[in-house]
Amino acid sequence: MADRLKSICSGCAEILFLQGGVYGALLVAIMCLHPRLALAGLLAVAAAYASAHLIGMERAFLQAGHYTFNPLFVGMSLGYRLELTLPTLLFVVAAGVLALALTILLAHLLVTRCRLPVLSLPFAVTSVLAYLTVAKYGGVLPDVPAGSPWYPDLELPLWLASFFKSLGGVLFAPSVVVGLLFSLLILRYSRILFGLAVAGYYVGVWVRALLLGSMEQAMQSGNNFNFPLIAMALGGVFLVPSLQSCLLGMLAVAVSPLVLEPATTFLGMYGIPPFTLPFCLVTLGAVCALRAADYPLLSSGCGGSPEEVRENWFVNRLRYPGSPRSLCLPFSGRWTVWQGFNGRWTHRGIWRHAYDFVITDEHGQTHRGDGSRLEDYYCYRLPVLSPVSGRVVRVIETLPDNPVGTVRGGNNWGNLVVLHDARGFFD
Repeated sequence: MADRLKSICSGCAEILFLQGGVYGALLVAIMCLHPRLALAGLLAVAAAYASAHLIGMERAFLQAGHYTFNPLFVGMSLGYRLELTLPTLLFVVAAGVLALALTILLAHLLVTRCRLPVLSLPFAVTSVLAYLTVAKYGGVLPDVPAGSPWYPDLELPLWLASFFKSLGGVLFAPSVVVGLLFSLLILRYSRILFGLAVAGYYVGVWVRALLLGSMEQAMQSGNNFNFPLIAMALGGVFLVPSLQSCLLGMLAVAVSPLVLEPATTFLGMYGIPPFTLPFCLVTLGAVCALRAADYPLLSSGCGGSPEEVRENWFVNRLRYPGSPRSLCLPFSGRWTVWQGFNGRWTHRGIWRHAYDFVITDEHGQTHRGDGSRLEDYYCYRLPVLSPVSGRVVRVIETLPDNPVGTVRGGNNWGNLVVLHDARGFFD
């Protein structure tokens, strides 16, 4: 149980690009300053976790943070708007399950197929659908004003208070106190992320002020939290932190009003905020474009905080000069090397230069039950990705699967795809 709670807390922390159960637990504690929001959010997470357990995805749910924070934020968005009655609580449970389903779908499309992050896109889509449903069934799902926090808020100049309120708005708590606590949490974890959050917010507000003709009006928008999220994601998470990455992050923030304003206008016609849709669309678009351009500062995810990623990148650059990465792993997610070069079982002779990858559970097992069926193995039927950018020259896909424990006499390479790499070799 303790491991499950730690995994769920770690997943909660990922919405602010933090890693670790301690940061997640502190984040949940800050959420509890608004008990209604916290209760609805945790209820949605519990519903999503129970559904994942029901369909055999408990392990994946605990390993990937997007399965946690997307239902959490859906629940909080409903707790922000609705009075907590029995129908509302049941509606929160249903929304948590829908958020899990959309997260599974988008993880398959974005992470597995395109090597792109899921971010909070399932939360934004599910919340829009949920708010449209609330508008239809207002008699059963009563709206309730968000109201003022029970604690006294701090009085600060508008230019400073608006920044803290924007960070608090990430968790539907646009108050100086919550934003200040979030800022301290981010600063404790990474000074790079904190600096990007500050710079991104004021760049975004300045651009909006130029468009609106009023700095005060630009600072009072409840959707400004998209600016620091974009800056942190591009400047310190998906790109190796550097001056160039920071400039790209600020450029993305400056462009984001082209997404934020239309989303606000269109969804505002139905009384719905844009949530994190601008952040998701701008960040995904930027990462996809940079990956297509083979941008050299795309982060490989090696390291925890941006400071660690930056240090690892520079160390590898000095240790292995002139040898940029040219191969990608042929899968997504966390796998285990079962047999390497000159392995003790089958990697001999012309087959000696090979790796075998498997998926293991917390007990080191590669399968459920006794492993007598192919369907028992965790890696069965999972997608295999291309390790290089190349051209498909041959495909063999007609050979039947071997029963567990048997070896095919002929065609022992099995089903395969042969790729021709532009550098002159075949995979």
